[in-house]
Amino acid sequence: MSSFRTILPDFDPPFKVNHGQEILCIGSCFARHIAQKLVFYKLNCKVNPFGILYHPMNIYNVLDMSLESYMFSDKDLIERDGYWYSWWHHSEVYTQNKILHLKKLQEIQTRLLEQIKNSKLFIFTFGTAFFYNHIASEFLVGNCHKIASSEFEKRMSNPSEISEAFIKLIEKIQSINKDAQFIFTVSPVRHIKDGIIENTRSKANLQLAIAETTKQVDRATYFPAYEIMMDDLRDYRFYEPDLLHPNEVAINYIWDKFTQHLFSERSKQLLSQIEKIQNAVAHRAFQPKSQQHQSFVKSTLDRIEEITKANADLNLNFSEEKKQLNAVLA
Repeated sequence: MSSFRTILPDFDPPFKVNHGQEILCIGSCFARHIAQKLVFYKLNCKVNPFGILYHPMNIYNVLDMSLESYMFSDKDLIERDGYWYSWWHHSEVYTQNKILHLKKLQEIQTRLLEQIKNSKLFIFTFGTAFFYNHIASEFLVGNCHKIASSEFEKRMSNPSEISEAFIKLIEKIQSINKDAQFIFTVSPVRHIKDGIIENTRSKANLQLAIAETTKQVDRATYFPAYEIMMDDLRDYRFYEPDLLHPNEVAINYIWDKFTQHLFSERSKQLLSQIEKIQNAVAHRAFQPKSQQHQSFVKSTLDRIEEITKANADLNLNFSEEKKQLNAVLA
């Protein structure tokens, strides 16, 4: 019988993902989906400290600014409708006071530098090769903050400028964090507001940039999230109603491929155990004070204690789950 879908072949990355590693996940909204999965399964992951960033050079800028201990000033800020934002970052990072906003940016950047120093795995998710340059300030902005489009110049980066920047960035990171490893992905979300043909060219530029970067950099690999969505899941039933964003089924499928190829055997075994515990914690009983449910809660706490002790070297953190379970006990 003929096959009715194209399945990507297995690949062997140069390293494996492990519980116990500190992970920094930066990029588009798909980076947040991956980070949410990592956190759910008790991997130590931080995501987008300055909010979602779609263009590779925006990712480069926030990391390089941290590495160089950049000092934010008035020129970096924009005020709109009584709120202050930064040209470099997403609109979800804001305050109503300019001085406090500068302080907030500096504090986030300081934490980010510590994460760069300590993270053993960096996951970069590129969304688009198109960027917006603020004409007056000449900044390649992380977000336009609903400012009039006439104030920006829209252009598309070529592969070489992206790869050159990231090769340089990784050299800087590895100079202070010699064990750092890197996973690159291209977001499967299509940016058709740029145009369908333009989106294809944009994604192609990202692919070429990553190919050159991973060729030049040790301990760097590519995870084909985009190809899984476009080729393996070639059907609109795997999209949200907007026909652009992967739905939950697709995200779970891509996550399964991610763990299958990139996780160590030990971490793979932990995933199923942790999922059972998380499902038990999420269970809401009709009679929470009943003897049966009280016994269920106690057994779940016992399972948490067992998995934590058996993997003491990984520092699995179930503090929030234990708090929720203990609150149910009579």
